[in-house]
Amino acid sequence: MTNGEEQIVKSILQDFIDDSVPEYILEGARDVVNQGGVQKLDLKKREQYWDIDGQVQGDDFQNYSSEIGLNLNDKTINYYCNCPDSFSGVCRHVAATAYKMLKSLDSESSEEAPLPRTEWKQTFRPFFATELEPEAGRHYIIYRIYPELGRLQVAFFRARQNKSGISQVQNEVTLAQIVENPDWCDTSPALPGVAEQIGHYLDYWGHKVEIPAGLHSWFFRAVKGEYYLYLRESDQPVTHRIQDHAAQAFPGAERRWLELRHPSGP
Repeated sequence: MTNGEEQIVKSILQDFIDDSVPEYILEGARDVVNQGGVQKLDLKKREQYWDIDGQVQGDDFQNYSSEIGLNLNDKTINYYCNCPDSFSGVCRHVAATAYKMLKSLDSESSEEAPLPRTEWKQTFRPFFATELEPEAGRHYIIYRIYPELGRLQVAFFRARQNKSGISQVQNEVTLAQIVENPDWCDTSPALPGVAEQIGHYLDYWGHKVEIPAGLHSWFFRAVKGEYYLYLRESDQPVTHRIQDHAAQAFPGAERRWLELRHPSGP
């Protein structure tokens, strides 16, 4: 590429990020890039046009395809993403693709460094990691996650935290109860609002619900502070080797982004 073209592209991308990407979207895009979530970045150049294609890991374990077109002559940009959030404006996947390309152009070397192999647990650490321990005597919501082909179901329970761990007496709770009892959600204050959206979308407020595809991201963000997220009926947290189950639910996700090594595994 010529230095002149590079400067024009950098200017277009920087203006796009500054003027068109909301701050909260940009913050999420930076996190995606810093955690290696932009898994692929392809550049195709034509006369006075650059096409940038990205594959970006979403919060719901899906890989989304983002496309950015740059008209160097008119200094304009257009974009597209196949994620559920794209209808509302610039999504994190488009923003991450633009931010990643801008960083690449700003780097001293034009050779892209190999992407590090990142474990799923580290990639999604902000969604599931908590530094504090559960407090004995309090009650916590327990989430049992049921991934299937093309769908994601969650069942809700509530139990008391004992000094030795969570009680085995786990009572079923409904989506309606979560909405009606926000005091149950100290560790996930956004959950009642997300639960209400899910209930209205499904017109169902029961104990086990299917999370609509467009709300996957919102749901996982809402429960990022929770302690008890289990896979199906097991007592193993979802951060223990769920690659096969997640691959069934979200076949587009690359296995290396879903792989967690169980402590007793190879």
